[in-house]
Amino acid sequence: MAATLPTGPAGKHPMHTSAQRMSALLDYLVEQAKDIDPSAFTLAKVTEFKKTFTDLSTLPWIEFNVETEQDDLWLRVHRLESTSPPLLADPALAPYLLIGADPSGNPPALNEATLADARHDDAASANDDQAKQRVEERDAERRARVAQGLAAYLPPWQEWAARERPRRQVITLYADLFALKARLESEEAARPLELVWGMGLSSWQMRTPAPVDFHYPLITQALEIDIDPTSHAIGLRPRQLDAHLELDAFAACGVPGIGDVERAARSLLAARGDSPISPF
Repeated sequence: MAATLPTGPAGKHPMHTSAQRMSALLDYLVEQAKDIDPSAFTLAKVTEFKKTFTDLSTLPWIEFNVETEQDDLWLRVHRLESTSPPLLADPALAPYLLIGADPSGNPPALNEATLADARHDDAASANDDQAKQRVEERDAERRARVAQGLAAYLPPWQEWAARERPRRQVITLYADLFALKARLESEEAARPLELVWGMGLSSWQMRTPAPVDFHYPLITQALEIDIDPTSHAIGLRPRQLDAHLELDAFAACGVPGIGDVERAARSLLAARGDSPISPF
């Protein structure tokens, strides 16, 4: 759905006059004459940022196709704060339990190290067999009490973890988009990137002459990232640029009729008039 891709040729505005159509054809021929590497057109090589509808559609606090007073957002991600695991009913058991704050991490468990330390401390003052027996009894009682507390704590921790896991995913997505916004606005990037929304996927094995796996959006729309000053929600909206047809690799591979396909596709997009293309 959305990914950061190297910046490329922007989509051209629809042409109406014969001279403009001829100019567009010449521009097309020049563009296709460039050295294009078809093997670069695969989403598997996109490592900067890549999310699909499947990745995001089940997450809470994320909205698609949001109408606002100013304009329409294709995606809105709310700003969230993480929550902590539930508290123990008996705080005295805390030293003897391992309770992680990562909902995707290991569930709570006995802290064998502190239990062993407690047993060692008791045993240090045991000077006879009777005292040693009391140490064993106290250790068994302690372990039973801690195990009982753990059994009672596990269900609420698991309920918290089930709620918190998608929340943490949204928090991570928000942080990634926040960092990406700063990077896209920075002029320090050696290789400029743009954030685009891909619509439709073309999958094919091209021959150039060696086989090349092609898996790339059919149409891309450049996006901009906005942060709401009140709610601090991050929104993705289409930039004021034409959608781009991703047919360069087909042309570079000499696919017959690709020029006719591109001209027909541009005509269809131009026929939409003031209604821009949308994934919705």
